[in-house]
Amino acid sequence: MTVQDLLQLLPSSFIKVAAGLGGLDREVKLVGIMDAPDIGDWVKPGEFLVTTGYPLHSDVNRFCELIIHLAQADCAGFGLKMRRYWNEFPEEVRALAKELRFPLIEIAPTINLADIVDAIHIAQKSEATAYLGGSLSLSEFLLRLRNGHLSYAQIRYWANEYRIDLNQPIVAFELKHPMINELPIGRCFEEVFGPDVIVHHTMEQSNLSVGFMSFPHRRTTSLILNDIPWQWGTLYLGTHGLSLFDYGSSARKAEVTRYVGSVIRPHARVVTYDDIAPFATLRTSLDVERAHSIVEKTILPIVEYDQQHHTDWLPTLAAYFDMGKNAQEAAQVLNTHKNTVMYRLNRIQEHFSWDLSDMPTTFKLYLGLLFYRLQHLPVD
Repeated sequence: MTVQDLLQLLPSSFIKVAAGLGGLDREVKLVGIMDAPDIGDWVKPGEFLVTTGYPLHSDVNRFCELIIHLAQADCAGFGLKMRRYWNEFPEEVRALAKELRFPLIEIAPTINLADIVDAIHIAQKSEATAYLGGSLSLSEFLLRLRNGHLSYAQIRYWANEYRIDLNQPIVAFELKHPMINELPIGRCFEEVFGPDVIVHHTMEQSNLSVGFMSFPHRRTTSLILNDIPWQWGTLYLGTHGLSLFDYGSSARKAEVTRYVGSVIRPHARVVTYDDIAPFATLRTSLDVERAHSIVEKTILPIVEYDQQHHTDWLPTLAAYFDMGKNAQEAAQVLNTHKNTVMYRLNRIQEHFSWDLSDMPTTFKLYLGLLFYRLQHLPVD
């Protein structure tokens, strides 16, 4: 394996060749983490060193001496994690590395040095299955990817096995449908998003499928996600425009979208994370006791009245809010007449002395309804 091969195992956005392009064909036999200033006395031929730069103590002269020593010891290259102790390779060090044809690699501050070590360990295996302790089905791959249990090298390997293009933007989704096992999911996505959509999914529960979709011939997914004519159950989408390496993040957003979206947009066919992001933030920032207090002052009085008088005030108010305060559409949801909806709303206002045309009042009631629904969500 060469330095060039090693770089291919990591996301290109996380690494950058700072100098020594002429040495990318150096052989890499192992990766070591530099944790002592005198490591030059212990390196081995073919070793690729990575470090935060702390052992060098911002000493440019010592840095130059180290590079000379590593090149003479026939090491493979040197990777420096940026923005910890060094913002960039010093100019003198870069000039020296160029002359010696010794690769210097800038490593993004967000990447874990252990992942680089892990990458070469996997690549040195004749089969990735030996490292993983067995083969991975697509379902297992997606599950581990979603939970963050795969290194960059493993992701690259299994993506290649399942012919998933790492350079294409993806969108994580959760599809909820009572007959999910009988639904031709791939065909449904093709009908809506076009024949070039690629879908990878697995069954999460009896009524839920999770996965991601990508568009090989399109540069962005943002325009694709507007006004989706979906008609099979409810489609919940996570953040878009990310790579497969970020599938876990998008998948968690899709899960939050399903959880919160089922509350704030219960009748929608498609809910995106952008639709629910403000409510998700509000939910996480408000403690349980305060949320319950809001419910007690707004929704529970309506619940108690309905129970005592066998009325449908809460379902009516909920449908009215769900339909954007459109009484006609609320009536359709409730399968009743618009006049009935208006009558119930007027009775609610009279009985509780509320004014539904007043924005602060509406906001408090709507917020109370959201928290009430979150408290009473069925367990999937």
